[in-house]
Amino acid sequence: MRKIATISFLTCLLQNVVQNASYLCHQHSRSLVDSRISSLNDNLTDKLLVKTQDHFRDRARLKQEPLHALKTDDSAILKARQYGANGKEITDSCVVRVAVAGLKAYHVQSKGYGSFDIESKKFMISPEFSRERRCLILPVGLRGEVQRIYDVDDLDAIHPILVRFTPGKFLDVEGFDTPVPFLMHFDSSEVETVD
Repeated sequence: MRKIATISFLTCLLQNVVQNASYLCHQHSRSLVDSRISSLNDNLTDKLLVKTQDHFRDRARLKQEPLHALKTDDSAILKARQYGANGKEITDSCVVRVAVAGLKAYHVQSKGYGSFDIESKKFMISPEFSRERRCLILPVGLRGEVQRIYDVDDLDAIHPILVRFTPGKFLDVEGFDTPVPFLMHFDSSEVETVD
């Protein structure tokens, strides 16, 4: 009987030792993890502080220096400019004409769905409203005014030239009159400057 009591006592003692050892290991590993997390937090806080200081320093520099002084490379200035299909520079508020046939404007009002007769230069409403016909097919020569040119260095603009088409504005020149007012983005190869 004494042997059984001694064995059960030793078993309980061993279980206590194992539990205490696992608790101590857990506490030790937890303290290691906590110390690592606090060191990572300190590093991230330092990096964030440096980036924030850099950001405000750059903003202050931008406010003090004119924009042309920041660009030192002449090729960087030329990248922001857009040249049309005829090689002339496209600027804000200049008049451009469509230089590529078959361009479609899907974002016009439904009364603007259709195309132009090249001979008479009159607008023809589309008789059906299938997906292919729910658009305005732009003729070569349709004129509009440039509203804005997006800087392709700042924004990743695929079509950086925004043109406004207004009914009746350039009717006397080419003869094409858009049925509805609309804005459309173009690539520099799709339009050309008109003198």
